[in-house]
Amino acid sequence: MYPQAPPARRSHAVGAENRQMSDTWVYPSRDEHPQLMDKAWVYMLRCGDGSLYTGWTNDLTRRLARHSAGKASRYTASRLPVELALALPMADRGAAMREEARIKRLDRAGKIALIAARTI
Repeated sequence: MYPQAPPARRSHAVGAENRQMSDTWVYPSRDEHPQLMDKAWVYMLRCGDGSLYTGWTNDLTRRLARHSAGKASRYTASRLPVELALALPMADRGAAMREEARIKRLDRAGKIALIAARTI
């Protein structure tokens, strides 16, 4: 679909002011800017009805605000209020997606045990 990589969002490009603009966008190097390392979170919410919701995000604060506002998912929107029960930092989004899938396969007792083990 794309003959070259799609352009990065300019507002997030570190060092873009030092790069010559051309038809081909050059992504900033992770060696030059380690803060650009992919960071992701796997989180669990305890909903108002006592159920647990598991998800992943790159911006935990923003995602929690959206859940609390009832705009992040239909599941949590119908079970407000929600509170953060667990947040696990992951190296990248792939790791976060795998961990989310692993947690979702656990039964409720397993999820509660995971929360208890991480909050001590």
